[in-house]
Amino acid sequence: MLTIERIGEIAQKQTEGAPAQIRQIAADVLSGWANGHIQRAELCSIIDARIAQLPQSLKNRAESIRKKIRSSLSDAAVDSAQIHAGHRRTAKEIFQELNIGFTHVEAKGRGIVFFGSARTEAGSPFYEQARELGREVYRLLKSTSWSGAGPGQMQAALEGAKELGGNIAGVKIHLDRHQAAIEQDVSPVFNSVDEVVTCDHFDPRVTSLTDAGWPEKDLGEKGAFIFFPGAIGTLHELFVISVIKQLYKSSDGKDPHVPIIIMNYEDFYRHQLMQLQTCIDYKMVRKEELERIFRVCPDNRSALDVLADHYRVPSEKRDYTHRTLLPTGTLDDGAGI
Repeated sequence: MLTIERIGEIAQKQTEGAPAQIRQIAADVLSGWANGHIQRAELCSIIDARIAQLPQSLKNRAESIRKKIRSSLSDAAVDSAQIHAGHRRTAKEIFQELNIGFTHVEAKGRGIVFFGSARTEAGSPFYEQARELGREVYRLLKSTSWSGAGPGQMQAALEGAKELGGNIAGVKIHLDRHQAAIEQDVSPVFNSVDEVVTCDHFDPRVTSLTDAGWPEKDLGEKGAFIFFPGAIGTLHELFVISVIKQLYKSSDGKDPHVPIIIMNYEDFYRHQLMQLQTCIDYKMVRKEELERIFRVCPDNRSALDVLADHYRVPSEKRDYTHRTLLPTGTLDDGAGI
């Protein structure tokens, strides 16, 4: 396959012995094209403009060289070279963003990663339940609280942790206004630039958040993934992380039993759970597999029990029962905040 580098070799051969100004045009245009600063459709007009700036004595020579280069290249080959270069740039960007994400996780510490709809408004039942759970999880485990750094329930959970002085961190996806109606800005719960990193690609964001919640067995870290009600993005993250746990594909040294908790407030996930039951019925997955992968919790108290059991929190430190809401939204009789 013809690449931009190969096209560069062809251009270099044709410009051998040409004046430096002509060779510089070829080098500049090819470099800009390879780096994505010049698009295929712009090549001709940019070359025309550069040649027009040459002294009259060099213009004919430059045009002659240009024709020789074009005669050895088809439009399809040039288009293919641009596509290939774009793929390589994307791979390089993803690699760079992964390194930034992993460095961020190491700096802020692994902990509890909260996922959920960005469209849940403050004051709504789901929002307030998420804020309560974020607060109580931090009180219980003292781990860094992570999210996708957006609004909604992601913000609510971190607000709760922050109320108790907890460390918070996030990995944000960059979205323009034509890409999403909301989520352009980093959640205001973050007040320090070093608490959030931003990605242009989804894969590094999800991979970084997966690393953020998956504790190292030998470091005494306490991690978990908690999924509040959400739509396509939340379900994508849920199943990506679930299949990693299902297939034991976490990195060496990671806890293979890290808790994944689905917050089934108001039976929100009933249809997804029914679909998984259908998969069981058709023998596409075993019930025992799903029970190993995640726990479904109807309320905050049961989720805190899962975490407390997993991390063997002594009974005297499980005082959340006196503060957390029951599924009906009421506190235990006589309980105080």
